[in-house]
Amino acid sequence: MCSFTLNWEERDRFLIDVHQRYHQQLRLYAQGLCRKLNIEATYADDALQELYAKMLNDHELVEAGFRKGGAAYLYTMVKNELLGLQRKKNSRIRLQEKLKVQLPEQMSWQQHPIEHHIEDFLQRAALLLTEQDLAILKLYLEGWKMNEISQTLNLNKSTVGVRIHRMKNDLRSLME
Repeated sequence: MCSFTLNWEERDRFLIDVHQRYHQQLRLYAQGLCRKLNIEATYADDALQELYAKMLNDHELVEAGFRKGGAAYLYTMVKNELLGLQRKKNSRIRLQEKLKVQLPEQMSWQQHPIEHHIEDFLQRAALLLTEQDLAILKLYLEGWKMNEISQTLNLNKSTVGVRIHRMKNDLRSLME
């Protein structure tokens, strides 16, 4: 048996074990955090979905963290996902106010491209940005996370974050 197959089997065993042992408690924890922090209740399931996606994509890293920190590591991941979703929502609201358009609630990397009014904004932004910055901006506006953008474009996550921050400042005039 090749090691590649073994890694998939180990990943699946780890994911199934975590799901069976902790899913209900993690879900209750996420729902409680939503109530406590005034976050939309639907984000509880979204946070768990993101947790499981991370477990699939980075299972060695997540498993190492779990082995070191136990269930507390999983609870921290769920909390961080919830806070990230809330930050993304707040950013979307601020961006909507600046662009004076309605953006989609949430888009994953698997969904269709962004809407036409955003494409118009991107065409104006293309005059001011490099091709790579434009790609970063498009993915960011589609709702991709910085680590997803960095992996897709083969860039460091902090580089993506810095470029997004700079683009927001540089493109402020287009949003007014």
